[in-house]
Amino acid sequence: MNTKERLLQEIEQAPDSLIEETLNFLLSAKSSYAKSESNVGEAILKLLEEIPLDNDDLEKLPIDLANQHDYYLSRENLTTSRKTGTLSLNQD
Repeated sequence: MNTKERLLQEIEQAPDSLIEETLNFLLSAKSSYAKSESNVGEAILKLLEEIPLDNDDLEKLPIDLANQHDYYLSRENLTTSRKTGTLSLNQD
């Protein structure tokens, strides 16, 4: 029996006052969840604004990432630093 089935079984046995309270809780939880989902994008943008980039950094960013995403995702075009273990894009 899955969770939804168990919940329905419990609802069948619960008094109306408890069902109403449970419904109010569920609606409140759904509303909070929807608000947190919509704030994810805003939170990411806010974090990105905090990353300090100067003109030199901006010039190093690929301007055609959307057109050549396969190139940037291919492990053949990446080098792993032995010192830090980080990946970097091979410069052609």
